[in-house]
Amino acid sequence: MPAYNEQRTIGGAIAAVLSTDYGCPFELIVVDDGSSDETPSILGSLRHPQAVVVTHPRNLGKGAALQTAARCASGTHLVPFDANLEYDPADLAAMVKPIVAGRCDVVYGTRLFGANTRYQSYRHAQGNRMLTLAANVLFDACLNDLHTCLKLVPVDLFRKLDLRENGFGLDTEITAKLLKQGIRPLEVPVT
Repeated sequence: MPAYNEQRTIGGAIAAVLSTDYGCPFELIVVDDGSSDETPSILGSLRHPQAVVVTHPRNLGKGAALQTAARCASGTHLVPFDANLEYDPADLAAMVKPIVAGRCDVVYGTRLFGANTRYQSYRHAQGNRMLTLAANVLFDACLNDLHTCLKLVPVDLFRKLDLRENGFGLDTEITAKLLKQGIRPLEVPVT
């Protein structure tokens, strides 16, 4: 969970993630990405056996925070989760099921246009659709949501992707590198 100046939502996001039943063991790695608000204080009081807090001394970007979390991860898979509660942690449980059942190794939590999804604007929604279409054409794939945050990926695979983007572009870079390797994520609808 990358966090940058999320004092308003970080406590609720952490509580929601930690209280969700995933049907398997899990850990929550929160990366404070150089916050200058009360986020470090809130994270400093976090005491939970399944939670780890890592701190960047200055803001390096969401991509850098996710790469830091991947280096710290001790589980088999990782999935980014926004500290602003844009997504519902219950959706993570639905994403874990196909992994546990052995159906696939990579799962995307796909926001379906017009179904339990709220986009910032029509332009934002259409931009995502157009960029997703471009990726599908380039890599002969059939994804519905290139820019979803919820990408459940094996930790070892994530570490081998040679990711270079430190900002929000990491979402695109992850998908491009997976598709280039011929990996086609299973998509599960999320809210």
